[in-house]
Amino acid sequence: MEGSFSATPGPNLFAGSWPKGRRRRLWRMRSEGSWRLSRTSWPRPCPRHQEGPDSSGPGASIMKASTMKERLGMEATVLAIETAFPQISLALWASEKLLLPKTDLTTKRAASLHEALQELLETAGIRAQDLKHILIDQGPGSYTGLRVGLALAQTLEFTVGCEVKALYSTDLFATHFAEQVEPGETFAIALDARRRHWTLALYRVEDSGLKRLAEPRCLPLKEFEAALSDISLVAGPHSEVPGVSSPTLLPIPQAPELLDAFSLSRPVTRVQPIYLMPPV
Repeated sequence: MEGSFSATPGPNLFAGSWPKGRRRRLWRMRSEGSWRLSRTSWPRPCPRHQEGPDSSGPGASIMKASTMKERLGMEATVLAIETAFPQISLALWASEKLLLPKTDLTTKRAASLHEALQELLETAGIRAQDLKHILIDQGPGSYTGLRVGLALAQTLEFTVGCEVKALYSTDLFATHFAEQVEPGETFAIALDARRRHWTLALYRVEDSGLKRLAEPRCLPLKEFEAALSDISLVAGPHSEVPGVSSPTLLPIPQAPELLDAFSLSRPVTRVQPIYLMPPV
């Protein structure tokens, strides 16, 4: 199914050093149609975060330093980890600057994620022990990506004792879409969970800010359409949503948008991944 949250592999996926067992499983999944390998299933990541390694460049335009200081505190050092989507990313807020790594995160995900973290710490001139918070997207999202990101967050939590705060993937889309919504309006974020299931989360823009009305739910198609019967505003990463005439297409979030959604985060002692389609 086009537009699903399954990981988008790069070229030569089945060549090289992939274990034979994994290659067989992937080929079987493709032959059964349970995993689309198209690179066009997803819109491109949000262009606001494509440039600039620090807060002086366009890549940091998502949030002004004054806003971040107000939300996170003057001395806050926050690492944001986004691995729920095919394009993984990291961001670091330190010394009143937003830092983005130059490390290529499109290949060797686990190894490159640690390289990118080391690069960010060196650029900021700090140690891992100086991190105050870790923001992690716990899903709904892809199986492999979520586990890679959660492993990094939990390793840092256990080794340096920083606080881990979790966000839902829908929180990131909602934070982006809330800029287009009038106060008092309720809207939905919809994600294709495949096999005629959709993930749905409801939000409302209030005078005090964005509020999540309920946690994301994975619903069969008929229940999903019924839940949207009274909702006029629907957004997400898909140009077509069942029962919705004109959904708003949103870009795939990247790590800086976890900082944007900080107010929706919640402390967790052991983050559990939420897969787009729960195991059956």
